[in-house]
Amino acid sequence: MLKKLPLSDAAKDVTDGHLDRFPPLIMDKCLSGSMSTLVPVLVARFSGGTSVHNETLTMPRRGFSPRPVTITDPATRVLYTALVTWLGAELPNTKGTEDWQRHEKFGAMEDPWGPEYLVEFDIASCYEYIEHQRLRNELILRTSDTRHVEPCVELLGELYPKGRGLPQLSRASDALAYTYLEILERAMLRTGEAVSRFADDFKIRTATWESATALIEVAAEEARRLGWILAADKTHVWKRRTIVARRDQEERFLNEYFKEAQQALTTIDFLMGGGYGWDVVEVPPDSEVTVREALRRIFEAWYRQETATDAEHGPSIHAQYLPAALALLASAPERLPDEWLLELVFRQPLRLEGVCNYFEGSAHLAAQDPAASTASVTIQVASITTGNDQRDGHLRTNDFFDAPSFPTITFTSTSVEVLGPEEFRLNGELTIKGVTKAISIDFEHTGTAKDPYGNLRAGFDGKALLTRSDFGISYFDLKNPVG
Repeated sequence: MLKKLPLSDAAKDVTDGHLDRFPPLIMDKCLSGSMSTLVPVLVARFSGGTSVHNETLTMPRRGFSPRPVTITDPATRVLYTALVTWLGAELPNTKGTEDWQRHEKFGAMEDPWGPEYLVEFDIASCYEYIEHQRLRNELILRTSDTRHVEPCVELLGELYPKGRGLPQLSRASDALAYTYLEILERAMLRTGEAVSRFADDFKIRTATWESATALIEVAAEEARRLGWILAADKTHVWKRRTIVARRDQEERFLNEYFKEAQQALTTIDFLMGGGYGWDVVEVPPDSEVTVREALRRIFEAWYRQETATDAEHGPSIHAQYLPAALALLASAPERLPDEWLLELVFRQPLRLEGVCNYFEGSAHLAAQDPAASTASVTIQVASITTGNDQRDGHLRTNDFFDAPSFPTITFTSTSVEVLGPEEFRLNGELTIKGVTKAISIDFEHTGTAKDPYGNLRAGFDGKALLTRSDFGISYFDLKNPVG
């Protein structure tokens, strides 16, 4: 059977990327580009009847409790991907951006003559409770090919002996989960109401409050038959006027911050007029700059709300715009304060990846062999902040870092020296303004502890002395004066 599977394509998919919505693991980095090695290892392992391997890790989710995630070893992941691919085009396509936009528009209730109520519900722990036998029956119904279905279900049985569950954060699992979710979708369509689904998020339009509550009862019963329950915090009935009022509130909210930002950034120019006097001309800011400033103000307002000593409030409308703020402000001239970012990660652990992506850098600490550790860092020159706007602007000019021509400063380690039980020297190459120099940074290990999700975190403090003229920065340098 292994010879018939698309193992090479599956191995390329596994080795070229990492688990969806999960930080890259060390094994992902080690396997990058090693497709030709992974396939023979897989064939040798499973031809000899070797069992599968998996491990449960944790990742942030809404609230403060961690989310358990089952991670399979690379060979098993390749086999699983190949088996699902082997099932063919009969499986539903996983949905993309356009489908999400269509789903959101469905729930906007824009037609004033349409149904008056919107029912929303989601499945709690969707992937963890998918029953293998029901999935098998649905796959056979779709493909009419037991020969292709059985190996996939058998592999799932080895991973989850209790007969339920799919590996999370996998596109292969997305395809199987969507297949299983369509059972529930068909049941809801049989009610005769208009239904929209994106992943496990359902929206249904209906005419009356009575029919809305009846739909929730139907959904709960059908979900129980499939081994699921509805997520209590995501099950709602909305009236049209509530949805419209919420949309209007969001528009007013954004317009208010956009106008504030535009006014703050608008400059006044005085031009010599044709007669005796001056013409006053307002110069509005660039729209992209205005949007970034508006998002920064939203972020700051959210931070002040969350850290107010007498704060008593529910979920803030500001919070829903923080992911967009992180993405757009990554290239902004002024960096977000650390305390804002730390507060965001504390309040919303799900945003940890977004905060990490706000910076660029990686480090691998080899605890057993510290000399094998590595590090790389990229600094956006436009993000340099000293607390003085005029000085920051000057630092970005050609007198210093020349941000337009050299937008990044990079460091890549070349070796690590162990100086003592808690002292290390990180050697590497630092590039500033296109000039690369070898430098050494002495670090001290400041402590190690587990975070709230059980992950081990280590802290280091280090410093190095640089001569900026070595990198072509000689402005106001007494040893190399500018004349």
